[in-house]
Amino acid sequence: MQPDFLSKITRAARETLEDILGPDNFLILNENISSAFWVLSSGISSGLFAVARIAGQFLTSFGIDGDHATQFLKLSPDQVQTLLLWGLAALIGYWLLSLLLNLVLGILSRILWGLKLVIFMSCFMFIVSMVHDRSVQLSLLLLLVLMLYALLEGPRWSHTARGTKLE
Repeated sequence: MQPDFLSKITRAARETLEDILGPDNFLILNENISSAFWVLSSGISSGLFAVARIAGQFLTSFGIDGDHATQFLKLSPDQVQTLLLWGLAALIGYWLLSLLLNLVLGILSRILWGLKLVIFMSCFMFIVSMVHDRSVQLSLLLLLVLMLYALLEGPRWSHTARGTKLE
């Protein structure tokens, strides 16, 4: 069976860490992190069981089947560990996607800035070569410069009022 992409990445990361730290130090680090993660998962699981029991008793006092209503809170440490790992994977995925989006938007903004500059230069050359009346030409060039300012730098509008600050 062919290993998937995620397995290849984790295997490469593991081999890299083993090379950097050494096999014995990596094994000790791996065991300590696994133990800490298991203690965290067990603590969260115990807390969820306590909340489920208290909420179940509270709901039962109102005539609702509390054990059935709070069944989703009764997670084993393995289930909590799985949820934490999926949450960590989602957080890393979100971080990577936001980095990628920022990179794409940065590149796109530079491309659009250059496109605006090319359009400005084209309009400038058109006005200079086609309009022969100096007063009309000067007015159009002034208008073009104002448009360039508005397109490239423009006023930065704030979402909050000027005088409001959080104290």
